Amino acid sequence: MLQAGGMVIVCPMCMKHYGVAEADLIAGAKLGNPDLTQAALFAPNGRSLSW
Repeated sequence: MLQAGGMVIVCPMCMKHYGVAEADLIAGAKLGNPDLTQAALFAPNGRSLSW
């Protein structure tokens, strides 16, 4: 996904709840914040996946 231009945004609150450290994330994953997440979710032709 990342190689094709995708973006992985990770919820910091979910990380804290599940005990996931930033060092545990895959290379290229970004910690979410309101500006980044909103821009990605509402981008023209944007797609989102959730677990």
